[in-house]
Amino acid sequence: MRLRSSYLVKATPDRVFAYLSDPRNAMRDGSSTTVDLIRPADSDDGIGATYQVTVAQSNTSAQGVWQVEYLEFERPVRLVTRTSGDLAQGTTLATYRLEPHLNGARVHTETEFHLGVLRTLSTYVKVATGQSRRTLEAGHERMAQAIEDWARQHPT
Repeated sequence: MRLRSSYLVKATPDRVFAYLSDPRNAMRDGSSTTVDLIRPADSDDGIGATYQVTVAQSNTSAQGVWQVEYLEFERPVRLVTRTSGDLAQGTTLATYRLEPHLNGARVHTETEFHLGVLRTLSTYVKVATGQSRRTLEAGHERMAQAIEDWARQHPT
């Protein structure tokens, strides 16, 4: 299953890219997480780096372990990640494309889900009822706010 969407952030594409490419920001809801490098990058650009993100305490029901692998970087316009493990409930391939927009950035996302059979059926029901789209839009609002807050706290 594939979902495409976009949202606006009041931060430059450089700042948005810096946020999205930092594995410490994997859980964007203020959860208590630890990030450990499992495999270093294949090169200086970070491609191939794999991190294990352990969520010990969450503001949502999400708790467990996942792995985030950075597959492609084109700083500051494109980032591709693969996520798998307990929290991902399968494998998720996420592509972020960033472009300047007025005083910030437009973030285009394409998320491809490869889920187990029961999880896939549940997800299709949510898509059919529009619940996944509403959840995605609410997530984008939280994401935009988290990036904007982070950019203010970490000036260039």
